[in-house]
Amino acid sequence: MKKWLSITACFAALAAHGSPRTALVAAGRCDDPDLIEQSKELTRVLRARIGAQLIDRAELSEHLGVPASHQPGELERRIEGAELQYFEADYRGADRRLLDALREIERLAPGLKRWQLFARSVLLRALILRATNRSAEADEQFRRVLRLDIDHRLDSDYFSPSARSRFERLRGQVASQPRATLVVTSNPAGADIYLDGRAIRRTTPVSLEVIPGRYSISLSRDGGFSFPRAIEVAESSPVHFDLELEGSFQSQPVPCFRDAGDEPTRLMNAMKLGQRLSIEQVVIARTEQRSAGHLWLSAAVVQVATGLKIREGGVKLDSSDAASSLLGELAELISTGKAGRSIVASSLVPAPSLPEPAAIEPKLDPVAITPLRQATPPKSSRNWSGVVGAGLVGLGTAAVGTGIFFQVRSEQGRAELNRYYAGGALPAAADSSTLQSIRRRADSQRRTAFAGYALGVAAVSAGAFLILNRPATTDPQPPVSIGVLPGALSIHASWK
Repeated sequence: MKKWLSITACFAALAAHGSPRTALVAAGRCDDPDLIEQSKELTRVLRARIGAQLIDRAELSEHLGVPASHQPGELERRIEGAELQYFEADYRGADRRLLDALREIERLAPGLKRWQLFARSVLLRALILRATNRSAEADEQFRRVLRLDIDHRLDSDYFSPSARSRFERLRGQVASQPRATLVVTSNPAGADIYLDGRAIRRTTPVSLEVIPGRYSISLSRDGGFSFPRAIEVAESSPVHFDLELEGSFQSQPVPCFRDAGDEPTRLMNAMKLGQRLSIEQVVIARTEQRSAGHLWLSAAVVQVATGLKIREGGVKLDSSDAASSLLGELAELISTGKAGRSIVASSLVPAPSLPEPAAIEPKLDPVAITPLRQATPPKSSRNWSGVVGAGLVGLGTAAVGTGIFFQVRSEQGRAELNRYYAGGALPAAADSSTLQSIRRRADSQRRTAFAGYALGVAAVSAGAFLILNRPATTDPQPPVSIGVLPGALSIHASWK
């Protein structure tokens, strides 16, 4: 019996290991109560089906360093508690409490309040370290404040004369210390820069001269914030932020992309988020309030490797009594691809137009073409049009093939770029020109691929029109559909 239980457990473990890891993210107005509630419920139902394969918020926060779960007022009370422990000579307890507070402070939104909390915590920790004869570590805490605020003054009512004297000596050392170069770039540019929460009053791209050491760096643009990042500045340290992803993402009260219905950008961000989390799928949940008070909830499963939707469906939430079973059907669609009777297998939002060539192409929807009925031409004209039509179809097929070839080459270039960023590491400054060359080549190949697809669709459409331009009869005009996707071209027609 034990043998069979062990074998069963092994198969279950293998099955779980083979299932794709998934994250569920809302999209739209992230403060919408309906979106928040339904995202939470769908997460709960989906977790009941796939268990640990659905990434939870704690793991997401750990990977991304998203904003703290505590408010500044709560963290301020923690610091006050550490001060009481320090004055009571409970140095170990005070240090432990401060370290916990500092971890949360580093994840607060940057600004004056965060800098004040950071400086207060660091200076108190310096006093604790001095009291436990760890002078070198205490000096480093003093330097963390002086590196960014060389004119900072200690409160004589709070700090002892010896602490203030040491602080003044370190001020002179820091002021004369050689600087290092910190190169900060972002996409898009024009973002404000914060070091340890303190505004630098410069915008990206910029090269800063800073004192070497450890910093927490954050960017802000158009009301959105990057994920905070801990960096160690040495002689020359480049750092890049993708604000298209980081500036549109928030983790509270649910993981959510703030967007205005731009599906190509949403799919691109889902792919980038999945890559950062090292998972295979991202589920995007959206809500829409329609007439008669009906609330629709849709879910699209995005494959991280390609950035394409592999399935999508929605349900109409008529009443709270049926909501649980409807969400169960949606979770079944997400996890297995099986659509229940209540699933509407289409997006709530109209299909997007083709993205710009520089964007990552999520998908080209099939184009349906129905030729117009015209007067019947002479027989010789029909023969000529058939030859020309066949030639145009052949030309269009070749153009699509060319587009596929250049798209494959472009994806190979993108893969080569990703290798430079493997493991989250930044490429060396010496590789900057190489990276620019690879990026330009990949963009050029993608534009060529789009041109090939566009020419292919136009040529095949014209050719199909000429071939199917038959004499008028009592039969209806044959329906024709032409589908063009990267890697495939299909033409379908039927006659009575």
